[in-house]
Amino acid sequence: MLGCVILKMVLGFKKQFVEKIKAGSKKHTIREDKKNRWKVGNKIHFATGIRTKAYNQFADGVCTLIEPFEVKYKYEDRKTTANVFVNNELLGQAIWFDCKLKSSSFSVDMLSANDGFTRTNDFFDWFDKDFKGKLIHWDLH
Repeated sequence: MLGCVILKMVLGFKKQFVEKIKAGSKKHTIREDKKNRWKVGNKIHFATGIRTKAYNQFADGVCTLIEPFEVKYKYEDRKTTANVFVNNELLGQAIWFDCKLKSSSFSVDMLSANDGFTRTNDFFDWFDKDFKGKLIHWDLH
């Protein structure tokens, strides 16, 4: 592949996600990518303790798909709605009333589970404000 450079990218994770990545239940991650560095074909080093003495690379993989991702919140009196977009299309939404999650679409529940969260509410605790980034998919080696 003359003229083609395959980059090695490091993805840092909290320890709570390590076993889920190794087991294949965490299938992707959501990250900011303002400089558009993530590309299909990039090699991935999965690690914890990035930039510390506790650095631990626990897996290798390759990026297989990149999708635009966005969460947009709407606040109305006692009701909060989070609209989730993948590939610039509405994937689904979650609705809270008086700060309690009342409903979420199946597609948002699946996205949350595939991102390594046990509960959809945990996913929205992580993404607790408007966010734009990339949904990064991989295959492990």
